[in-house]
Amino acid sequence: RAFDSKNVFAFDPDWEDESPFIKSKDGFSLRVNIGGNTRIFFPPVLNSRSPIKIRTRNKTVKQYLSSGGTYRGELVGRYLVYRGKGRDILYRYDTDSKELREFVYVPTKESLNTDGEVIRWRFEGVNLSLEHNGNVRLVHSRNPAEKIAQIVDNGMQSRISRFLDKRNQPLSKEPIDKTLFVIPRPEYIDGNFKTLTKGIRYEVSNNELKLMINPEMDIRFPLWVDPTLTADADADVIIDGQSANDNFGVSVSSAGDFNGDGKDDVIVGAPYDDNNSLSASGSAFIFFGGITGTKTADADANVILNGQSAGDRFGYPLASAGDFNGDGTSDVIVSAYQDDNNATSTPAVPLFSLVASPVPSERMPMPM
Repeated sequence: RAFDSKNVFAFDPDWEDESPFIKSKDGFSLRVNIGGNTRIFFPPVLNSRSPIKIRTRNKTVKQYLSSGGTYRGELVGRYLVYRGKGRDILYRYDTDSKELREFVYVPTKESLNTDGEVIRWRFEGVNLSLEHNGNVRLVHSRNPAEKIAQIVDNGMQSRISRFLDKRNQPLSKEPIDKTLFVIPRPEYIDGNFKTLTKGIRYEVSNNELKLMINPEMDIRFPLWVDPTLTADADADVIIDGQSANDNFGVSVSSAGDFNGDGKDDVIVGAPYDDNNSLSASGSAFIFFGGITGTKTADADANVILNGQSAGDRFGYPLASAGDFNGDGTSDVIVSAYQDDNNATSTPAVPLFSLVASPVPSERMPMPM
C-alpha cells in the first residue's frame, strides 16, 4: 500500500517540519524530555513482544501493543509512523504543550474490531486508573517504609521514625501513589477534519488500556484517533487554576506551617481571579501539606482569600510572614498592588494585608 502523506497529514499543515525523533540501530527516541527526566524509546518494530519504554527518574514503564499485528517504524516529516496492515500508528511531539500525541489511522469502519476496539495497550511497571472525567492516569505505587528498610539497619530506621513522629509525620506503611503520566479523554478527527469526542472512550482492565469507538455511530471515515500522553514532570502534586486568565501561579510561596499540623504549606496567587464576582479582584489559595495527585484551586484549596474590590489584583506578590502574631503558627502576607484604600488608584507603596493563622473560615474576603 502506498503511503499517501497528503491524505494522512491533511489536518496538519506543519507535518513536514523537522522531526524531534532520532533514528538509531535500536529504534527511535525523542531528543527532548517529556517532563523532568523522562525519556521515551520506540522499537524499530512495534508488536506484542517489543514495547515502547518510558523511562522516568525512578523506573521504566513498558507499553506493549496487545491488540495484535506488527507495525514497522519510519520517520515521515515530524512524525514517527508505524505502518501496519490496514492502519497506521503515528506519533507527534508538540513542543509547546510538551505532549506526545498518538494518532491511530483508521481508514474504514471494517478496520475496527467488531466491538469497536481501535487499539489496546498493556502496561508493565505502572498501574492504570480510569477517572470519572474519562482521563486515564498512569500511577506508580511505592512504599517508603519498605524502601527505608532495604537501605538502612533497624536502628537507623527507628531513629528516622522517631524524627518523623516528632514532626507529626509518621512513616507510612501504606503505599503512596504517584501519577507519572496522564492520558486525557480521547478525541478523533473524522473524514471532514472535524475534531470530535462523542462516542469514543477508554476502558481499563487488568492493566490494559482499550480505546473504543461506538461502531453504531454515523462516522465519516477515515479517522485519526488521538490519545495524548502528558507528563506530570515527576511532580508529586499538580495544582491547576480554576478559570481561564486567572493568572493562577504567577506568585507562589511557602506559607510555613499555617495550620499547625507540623507540615509546611504553600500559598498560590491568582491576581486576575474574580471569585467574589468582581473582575480581577484577585485571590490567594492556601494548600495544606500532605496533599498528593492533581488538585484544582477553588475545589481543593484549604483556605481561599479573596480581594475586596474589582481591579485590586490581590494575590501578587505574596510571602510567608513568619509567626507575626506570636501564636505559634505561621502567617502570610499578600499584596493587592492595585488597591485604592487610600483613595488613589495607583498607591506609591503596594498595600499588604496580613492574615494570621488559623483562619476561622475556609473562604473569606481579605480585611483591608
